[in-house]
Amino acid sequence: MEINKKLDIFYEAAIAAAERQSSDILEEQKKLCRESLEEYGKSRQAAEEIGGRIAADKIKKEINRSISEQTFRYKKAYQDRRDQKKKELFDRVEEKLEAYRGTEGYEDFLVRQIEKAKRFAGESAMTVYISPSDSARRARLAERTGQEVAVSDEEFFGGTRAVIPSKNILIDESFAGRLAHEKEREVF
Repeated sequence: MEINKKLDIFYEAAIAAAERQSSDILEEQKKLCRESLEEYGKSRQAAEEIGGRIAADKIKKEINRSISEQTFRYKKAYQDRRDQKKKELFDRVEEKLEAYRGTEGYEDFLVRQIEKAKRFAGESAMTVYISPSDSARRARLAERTGQEVAVSDEEFFGGTRAVIPSKNILIDESFAGRLAHEKEREVF
């Protein structure tokens, strides 16, 4: 065989081997690229999901904060309005009590309170007090009930207070005490 023919065969064999090797390398590179692309796609998707969750969590927190602030404003407005109405109500009650204290029925009411305290005290010594603003009624109350009535040093807006020292008891039937008790109650 001639040398040229041998060279052609060798050339063709070398080219075929190089093409196969090149093809194998190319396939290997394509495979690596596909795997890298898939891995990148998965990591990108995971990052997007995490980013989406983070964004969703951030939005939820912002919404919850906004709702909380609005709820606080509503509660404060409600409480302010409630306190205002409660004050208006007690102002009206105090006006009506003051008007009632000017009636004959009020004196009858004081007599009933003193009689009730006397029944409770029984034979025990008792001191009955009235408000300084009711001092003009002291003599009539003592006469009507047969009980000594003292004028308190403290204004308690009407009603009576009775002290039974032997039993260590204070009977507070004053309007101020009752109003204070009602103001403390949460009935609204």
